[in-house]
Amino acid sequence: MRGFSLVGILVAIAIMFYLFTMNGSQVAKTNATIKPQVQQLAGQNPDGTKAKDSAKFSPIEKNGALKGLKVDSIDPLGALYQYWKLQKGDEILEVGLFKVGTDQLDTFKDAIDIGVVEGMQRKYTMKVNRAGTIITLPQ
Repeated sequence: MRGFSLVGILVAIAIMFYLFTMNGSQVAKTNATIKPQVQQLAGQNPDGTKAKDSAKFSPIEKNGALKGLKVDSIDPLGALYQYWKLQKGDEILEVGLFKVGTDQLDTFKDAIDIGVVEGMQRKYTMKVNRAGTIITLPQ
């Protein structure tokens, strides 16, 4: 009787170990799929830093009013590049339904924070002037 209960306990432990191992691999697979989406929603680069730090912008002004954002540099490993595929020299004109320089995007800071970063988080489209051609990103 005693031997039977010891064997039963060992079998139960083996089954639990097997189930926990299977669950762990499923969690790892799910994490690999979900993590990039969660980081995008959080406005983060793949390394966990802020997405807005992966690019440098300068204002494009006409008669003292903001008309766009120029991409001065962009990290190809950063979230802004990976979602938008922005390139150095791109001129950002619109994000979603908003033109840069109007409504919610009327300041340089808001155009970056609300336009570029929040637009990436919410999966908006963006119109840019790339070498004289207006294109919509992401393509």
